[in-house]
Amino acid sequence: METRRTGPFILAAVVIVGCLVTGVWMSMSERAVPSLTVSVVLACAVASLLYCILGGVGKAGFNLGPIKMGGSAAVLIGSVYLFDMLLEPQLDVLRQTRLEEALEQVSFDFERDVSPPTGWFAIDRETGAPVSVRFTDPVGARQPKTIRPPERARLRLKIGQRDPGNDHLVSGVDAEAGLGYVNHRQLKEMLGALGELVPHRTYGPKRLHLVRSGELPPDKPRTWGLKQCVRNLLPLQLSVERFYESSAVYEVRPCDSDETVRSSLASGMAELHQLMIEDRLRSFVIAVVAADHRTSPFWSSFLVIELVEGSD
Repeated sequence: METRRTGPFILAAVVIVGCLVTGVWMSMSERAVPSLTVSVVLACAVASLLYCILGGVGKAGFNLGPIKMGGSAAVLIGSVYLFDMLLEPQLDVLRQTRLEEALEQVSFDFERDVSPPTGWFAIDRETGAPVSVRFTDPVGARQPKTIRPPERARLRLKIGQRDPGNDHLVSGVDAEAGLGYVNHRQLKEMLGALGELVPHRTYGPKRLHLVRSGELPPDKPRTWGLKQCVRNLLPLQLSVERFYESSAVYEVRPCDSDETVRSSLASGMAELHQLMIEDRLRSFVIAVVAADHRTSPFWSSFLVIELVEGSD
């Protein structure tokens, strides 16, 4: 009989304690539980407690009087709004802190995740020229990291032994992959005509592109070099006009000059040009070391070597 009389009180206490524990657990949980949900659970505990205080729970059972029920409902609604107003900013701060801690664990750390982090630089696969490399954290927790090449870094080229096809492979010194080919017969004829001239500086290779229709993308140019002379840069502008079968019809314009020279080269061929640049006659070998005129955008890869008089 005593248990039956205290039963309603025990049930009310279980509801109150259960709502309080559940609300605290949800607010501290790593799951993104909305603040409104937490507020409703906590408000149920407060409303149940008020219902007991107003005499809604007796030894005989639950009293469903209009005053007790109306007062409890009003407290429930008011508590929801009050708890939600107080909890929302606190939960946002707590979850933002947890998010930042989680991102810190999975974010890209250049010094930790790149091996080796220093002492290296990258080169363009088409031109062999050093380029900058930018690393971006995929989760955005850290600032991007840019690796820039040394100011004077330049790819040194070499001409390999003649192969069965009567061509020489052009590649970077100590490089595993070649950049293209130069024909042996033409190379021999050209070297014989150079006299006392010897290679001084190499530019490229650089791919120049064309399409049958439409615009070329920014990373696939048809022109190489500048119209204005800039120290340590290619002192001429080279552009392709059209590709005819295996040959590239191209135009050479010395920097700071309106005079042009037009010619054509097939893959593996080279020729000597003497150009007046800044009131001085300078010699250049222009070669096409590789080409693909079958797939759009079509391209030929040009190599420019400046020659100077040899010294004993």
